[in-house]
Amino acid sequence: MYIEYSKLQLFLFYDVMTVRVFALITLLVFSNFCTKAADKPESIVYAVQPTTYESMRHGEPSERIQQLAKNLNTKLVFYACPWARCLKAIEDGEADLIDDLYFTEERAKVMHLITPAYNELELGFRFYSLPKHRNKVRKYSDLYDFVIGTIRGNVYFDRFDNDARLNKVETKHISQSVPLVYAERVDLIIAPPSLTPDILLDYDKQHRLVLQPLVHQERVKLHYAISRKSPWMAFIDEVTEATLTAEAE
Repeated sequence: MYIEYSKLQLFLFYDVMTVRVFALITLLVFSNFCTKAADKPESIVYAVQPTTYESMRHGEPSERIQQLAKNLNTKLVFYACPWARCLKAIEDGEADLIDDLYFTEERAKVMHLITPAYNELELGFRFYSLPKHRNKVRKYSDLYDFVIGTIRGNVYFDRFDNDARLNKVETKHISQSVPLVYAERVDLIIAPPSLTPDILLDYDKQHRLVLQPLVHQERVKLHYAISRKSPWMAFIDEVTEATLTAEAE
């Protein structure tokens, strides 16, 4: 009887200790969660292409980005970079926020694209060349006859992006693509909607580029995105709400 009673005591002791240990672990996890929740980042790093960054420095800030930071009650820090570098900074967690993104499966792996999209536009993708090729690109199939300059990291339109028959030459920035056209190492450059004629003119120093007749129209949704390595991922609901409010104001 004494032995059986001791076993019961031992069982109850271990049972109580198990409950206490579990409760302690739960308390520690909850405490850690609360501490992290309180550690809201003091700034949000916005990856932005140099042309946009320069306009912000000269008193033309993007109101929606400024409002987003204000809604989050945080400091907005600019990370100026060419587009490909901006995407890499988001992938590596060097920057927190980027915008003007079309959705792709690859992008969704390294960044959280905020939905709903903040804008939906009918956009035109244009092609430019030297005058010697003027009016030679009237339909999509004409592109197969030329070497086309693209920008690393850019997403254009599905048919173009996935067409293995096209001869494409990548550069990091449009400032590198235009000289390749001048040197006739590239025949065409594709201009996404963000590369407006005014912006392109800044890089076409010799004013030699001419617009081809082919313009591909595409309906696209533009998203904000947060790096999956950003500390702001812990506040993604708040960021989402801030973007919606920024667009409404």
